[in-house]
Amino acid sequence: MSPRTFTVSRGRAFVGTILGDELSNYSPEELEAMVKHMDEFYAEEEEAARREAGSDAQDGEE
Repeated sequence: MSPRTFTVSRGRAFVGTILGDELSNYSPEELEAMVKHMDEFYAEEEEAARREAGSDAQDGEE
């Protein structure tokens, strides 16, 4: 039997299975809290990046 090629679709299915198995350990409320936390974290990161980009632009004007 020849080895199977690891395609993108197989990779996605593999990762999906792993994530599904891992996430099934949490209640819907816990998952919702995790998503909210991640949303807040990334919003803070984006705001910090915008501030940094703004300060870099101001430094270039001086």
